[in-house]
Amino acid sequence: MDSKREEQFNFSKVAKGAFYLYLSILVANVLGYVFWFIVSKLTSPDVVGLASTAVTVATIACTFTMFGIPTGIQRFLGKAYAENDTDSLKTYFSIGLAILILASGIFACVIILLSGWLSSLTGLPSMLLIVAGLLTLTSSIYPLFYALFVSTLKTKLIVFVNLSASIGRLIVGILLVLIGLGALGIMLGYFTLRFIALVAYVILAFRFIGLPRLNFNFEYISEIFKAGSVNWLPMVIQILGLQLGVLAVYGFQGAFYAGLYFIAYAVASVVLAIPMSFLGLMFPVLSGMEDGRKRASWRAIKLTLTIVVPVSVILAIYSKVFLGFIGSSYVDAWLILTILLVGIAPFAIIQGVNVLVYAYGLYSLVLILGITVSLPRTLLYLVLTPLFGGVGAAEAFLIGTITGLISVIFISRRIGLTLDKVSLVLVFLIPVILGLIFSVTRLWWFIGAPLILMFSLLIYAKLRIISREDVTEIGKSFLPEKMLKVGVEKFSWVIKMLYGE
Repeated sequence: MDSKREEQFNFSKVAKGAFYLYLSILVANVLGYVFWFIVSKLTSPDVVGLASTAVTVATIACTFTMFGIPTGIQRFLGKAYAENDTDSLKTYFSIGLAILILASGIFACVIILLSGWLSSLTGLPSMLLIVAGLLTLTSSIYPLFYALFVSTLKTKLIVFVNLSASIGRLIVGILLVLIGLGALGIMLGYFTLRFIALVAYVILAFRFIGLPRLNFNFEYISEIFKAGSVNWLPMVIQILGLQLGVLAVYGFQGAFYAGLYFIAYAVASVVLAIPMSFLGLMFPVLSGMEDGRKRASWRAIKLTLTIVVPVSVILAIYSKVFLGFIGSSYVDAWLILTILLVGIAPFAIIQGVNVLVYAYGLYSLVLILGITVSLPRTLLYLVLTPLFGGVGAAEAFLIGTITGLISVIFISRRIGLTLDKVSLVLVFLIPVILGLIFSVTRLWWFIGAPLILMFSLLIYAKLRIISREDVTEIGKSFLPEKMLKVGVEKFSWVIKMLYGE
């Protein structure tokens, strides 16, 4: 492998960008949990179920209107940014923005105009569906701005956007719930979140690249739709697979159990955000590389798993404790949460392989992988949810991940990507053994949780699953050079103990 080519992959820069991207997701999730925690105290699971179902309707609707463009366009934005081609960057972005504004505007109008008919069909109040239509409009447009900042590795800005938007949701949503608007107040809080985010992104984007350039280059339009469409069908099925769980539980068991599933999925999303942020950021970076993509992808997958697996084990072992923090009514969702967590680490492997084949432009493989994950998952929601409720929906999520993992094995062989099986087994086995020990001994969560994480990382380092180079690169990502040098000197004994150097 050409080492000079491989230098295009700046791990420190990607790690730093991924950290800010995950921090932005974490900020949104934490403030989201604060929001739902307060709302759950002020209302009931039935109200939470109604609101979460209406949010799910908007999420599914905006997925249809986006045509996969915010994801597919990152391949071209990332490449244009790597080549310092400002004109192409601006043209791709402007064309994508025009398409999304037109499509989402039409779709939102349809939802609003048919809100009465949809209300009789779904049982949701028509006002919730009207707000869902407005939410579809804002939620369909702002991901393109998000894609712009991800593709250019300016993820620190996303943190500030998510922080301000989430605070806006807290203030507006809680005030409206307090005055008695219930589920409608929660929905208007969500609309406030998306509206503030969209306005902030518009201001930041125009300062970054200037005003949109409406150059209807048919070659660019064709490329955008081609890259987006191959992602669109799997994404529609995937979002149906992720979000249909809430709708299925609501339809088969009612708002109370939909609220339980929604909260369990929200907690699991804290872990799901790790591979979504780090490996998602790898997509535009890999697209801008000419060689060294496979090695960079495996390294990213391995390091992502070293965080995802221990954290998943911790949340699974102490699931009742963490759900109890949200509210005693949600402790019953512990089994749902545990099953969801089991599926997240395999999903990280799927995500890593997916962004690699996407970066190569192997659209047929992207389509196959997306369908093998999402189609079984979506179909099984309809079978398992009536039988087992939220637990059945979680099982459908897990089974879809397993079928996707089987697909990854064949796709990896086809593209020549080597996944170190020994490292993978050890990454999974170490935290699981530690978790079982602490579970049997009933160690308090505030002692057991940090010990599982700390011992897992130390053993990973000792076994060279996390290399010394990885530690150095991560240090460079977050520490000034002088501070890093002092740290290395002070803790050199730790490095020698772990790596024998």
